[in-house]
Amino acid sequence: MGNKGQNKCQFSKTQPRDKSFNEIIVQGSCRDRNVNFLLDSGATISLVATRLVHVIGLADQIRPTSKIVVGLAKSIVPMRGEIELKVRIGQHFRSHIFLVSDKIDNEFLIGLDLMKKFEMCLDIGNKVVSVLGDQVPFKHKPRSVPSRMKVRLQKNVTIPANTSMFISGKFDIKHNGKDYQGIIEPFHNLPERSNIIVTGTITYSDKNIVPIHCLNVTDTDVRLYKNQLLGFIEPMPDSDNLTDKVKKVDKTGDIYDSKIDLPRLPDACTIEQTIENGQWEDKSALIDQLKIDKMTHVPEIYREQLKDLIKEYSHCFARNRFDLGCASFYEAKLNLKMGFKPMWVPSRPIAYKIRPHLDEEIRNLESSGQISPCRYSAWNSCVFLTTKSDGSYRFVVDARALNKQVLQDHYELPKIKNIFDKLQETKILSSLDFVSSFTQIGLEKESRHLTAFTYNGKRLMWNRMIQGQTSSSAEFSRCMALLFQKIPWKSWALYI
Repeated sequence: MGNKGQNKCQFSKTQPRDKSFNEIIVQGSCRDRNVNFLLDSGATISLVATRLVHVIGLADQIRPTSKIVVGLAKSIVPMRGEIELKVRIGQHFRSHIFLVSDKIDNEFLIGLDLMKKFEMCLDIGNKVVSVLGDQVPFKHKPRSVPSRMKVRLQKNVTIPANTSMFISGKFDIKHNGKDYQGIIEPFHNLPERSNIIVTGTITYSDKNIVPIHCLNVTDTDVRLYKNQLLGFIEPMPDSDNLTDKVKKVDKTGDIYDSKIDLPRLPDACTIEQTIENGQWEDKSALIDQLKIDKMTHVPEIYREQLKDLIKEYSHCFARNRFDLGCASFYEAKLNLKMGFKPMWVPSRPIAYKIRPHLDEEIRNLESSGQISPCRYSAWNSCVFLTTKSDGSYRFVVDARALNKQVLQDHYELPKIKNIFDKLQETKILSSLDFVSSFTQIGLEKESRHLTAFTYNGKRLMWNRMIQGQTSSSAEFSRCMALLFQKIPWKSWALYI
């Protein structure tokens, strides 16, 4: 938040902070329309409400995005896409690429990426935000507080200077031992006492352990001590609201406490590193892997230009076969037949020698968000590994029993003869071969329990489309048609 030195957030002690203080709202404009900006230092990327994009008449400018937004409550938040908008806060204008979401109440949610552009500094005591040096007043949006519990620091911790970090909190009283979902309300005196900002985010606890996201925006390390009050946790009235507060997270790294079943988040990272999550750490390694220097038939000047492009868009390249994107504008749905009967197929015995390979496959699928724990489902399909021609293994789902209860999708698939007829006068052809194409399209939340399976006594379900499901090919074709709908139909073709 801001540059080093004078652009740091300042906390005034001359005026006590209102204990009902909750969300910071700054007023501004977009395309001559007055809007509210919710400042959320717990989010690394900025969002715009889908309804606003339609109101200002720019819905046709929404384009697909490769970014993944994950809530702290273990859920991937679907995005409509992304759009570039010019916004005004105070007297200053900035153009920025926003993710388009249905899950925010205000017109805009401002994350750290746009806060840096406006060099924002927060003065809580005087209730103003410094925007490129100008003082802009903000208002707070209080929220009615139901029964809540105090959250204290579990153990001593040092938060490095200019760092965003997750730390372990604990309930002030003994909890019932069950998983707990709620909203973190920061302790109002913590910024004044410790120069630490605890972000008001939705969190998911395991027994008495609570993940807390905090920011140290000073130039010195800050030491927090065991049992220090960090804030309060309010119970969630509705689990569907778990996506209201979102955060872009890395797909690798380790969480602060390995026994908590949460998204894999980095232990600590600077604000700049947080915004750059998802990119190759060593971009030269990516260049080496693509073997650009061995393209001797390409002039050197073009090879260097290609390297620059690859480095700039390194976030578009997968780091491994599980590092997959997910379509933000489309989700598949499984429609059951009338009078369907839930199908439970017993799991197959797994040969001892391939169990380690299946264990690793399950771990990678779960850490990448393709599968997730299933609390209850009356359905079960069996999973197993088959050997490929190169000696490696392929993960297989036997979905035949499920297919018998699902309506056949009659979306017409393209025929190779029609494709040849359309391309007969074409002189230059380019082809793209999809890898793990089905698993890059998400399943609707209501359909996921139908794909449940059991492994080692653990119930899991798919968050993405699966190979072998009867409607996957039609859903994939429909998704591609939507993706390329603005490109003249004679310029492209899809074949499965």
